[in-house]
Amino acid sequence: MELISSATRSVYDTGELAFFYGGLVRRKNFLSTIMMSFACLGLISVLWVVYGYSLAFGTDHAGLIGGFNFIGLMG
Repeated sequence: MELISSATRSVYDTGELAFFYGGLVRRKNFLSTIMMSFACLGLISVLWVVYGYSLAFGTDHAGLIGGFNFIGLMG
């Protein structure tokens, strides 16, 4: 349950950050600034699915970092 609430909170934070950065630019650049923030959220989500899950939950190397045996959520 904590993972779901943390993920939901980070999505809300991305929106809040987008509007904060949007307030720092001119009116004509407002929408592109918001879209860049949400595009980064999408990119980070894809990178987590492809690499991050395996590095977090794969078999560890010297107890430091996981391997690439679950790359792309395989296995």
